[in-house]
Amino acid sequence: FVSSSENLEEAFLEREEERALLCVVASLPKRDRFIALHSFGIFNSTKMSNLEIAERLGCTPNTVVNRKNAITARIQEAMMEWAS
Repeated sequence: FVSSSENLEEAFLEREEERALLCVVASLPKRDRFIALHSFGIFNSTKMSNLEIAERLGCTPNTVVNRKNAITARIQEAMMEWAS
């Protein structure tokens, strides 16, 4: 239950931001999506270390770090576009 119109607007914007993030993450390639979800614990995913993710994907932890940096940049860019 929302107590005021200001709170309603905030709740709506928060929900829309969450939906925009979901769209960005869903658009990622499967491996990148796995890295994003489990690196950051997005949408209640189990948060995992770079080593755990690397072992799961059969790559090196350095590869996970590099992909995570690229994914973060992509998400930030998309969210900036959404906010404008």
